[in-house]
Amino acid sequence: MYAKTTTDWLGLNKSFFFHQECLGVIFHNENTTDGINQAMHQIHSYVPQHSTQGKTVYNKVGVVGDQLSVERAVNCLASLANGFTPDERLDGLHLKIADWHAELKLLSVSSTFLN
Repeated sequence: MYAKTTTDWLGLNKSFFFHQECLGVIFHNENTTDGINQAMHQIHSYVPQHSTQGKTVYNKVGVVGDQLSVERAVNCLASLANGFTPDERLDGLHLKIADWHAELKLLSVSSTFLN
């Protein structure tokens, strides 16, 4: 567990505790329907959960990938949307596109103007 102290806009110190865990390598082919489904289920096994009034509630966890991977993951979640339980629906996974290449291009273009 790691601790991080930051100062907010009012000048107050706030401490945050967070835990990092290596998920390892997921050996599923994300280019196939079965592969992305298995990968999403494996990622979902790491989502924190708690019970409220006898119901399982999953916390929201960000899953970041390139545009094609996120599109396939969204299609996987859409195909599982009519599940009966939160576990069957893979609740808690929040997908986001990481446009790393565009950010790298922006940095390289801006560095040419600064030089």
